[in-house]
Amino acid sequence: MPVNQCYRVTHMIFYRIYRPVLVIVILFLLSPHSLRAQSYINRGHLTTYEVVFVPGKVYEPGDKNFAYKLHSHFLVSPSRLSSRLAMGVSTEYIFGNDWHLTAGPVFAIHPWRNLIALYSMGVTFRNTEEGKGLEYFFSNHLEFAYEFEIGEYFRIGPSAGFNLSGYDNHISAGLYTGFTF
Repeated sequence: MPVNQCYRVTHMIFYRIYRPVLVIVILFLLSPHSLRAQSYINRGHLTTYEVVFVPGKVYEPGDKNFAYKLHSHFLVSPSRLSSRLAMGVSTEYIFGNDWHLTAGPVFAIHPWRNLIALYSMGVTFRNTEEGKGLEYFFSNHLEFAYEFEIGEYFRIGPSAGFNLSGYDNHISAGLYTGFTF
């Protein structure tokens, strides 16, 4: 698959699938019904949920290349375990000519105050070198973020991540944006 066709496929996936889903999730989280439900859940110390988006920049040392990324998590923190532990699913999409998508389970812990450490093991999908199909690799992703709480349901802060996989290794920095409900 030529590079410009690969870019068009990447562009289509983001603008026709990923972006509308993000808009719907954000609108739902900001709806009055959702905010009342969030308040009830948090007061009752029941299970809490968090949707996280981390837009940012990635550096791939092997290729000496920079690219943009969008990392997202859906975390569940059962009150029976602890308010410091969470688990869920994670995706990371890296844009550009050498795009790839990683998805898998994620585990999170709040070791100290507003610091959060996330570990995700997953599968990375990308185009083959010839561009005739997809290939996959197993990957490990470690991310650290420091959350600043804005109001009762919104968190924002800096984020740094490291990815090790059979395909590439990269370092990333971004803006951690979380919605708790």
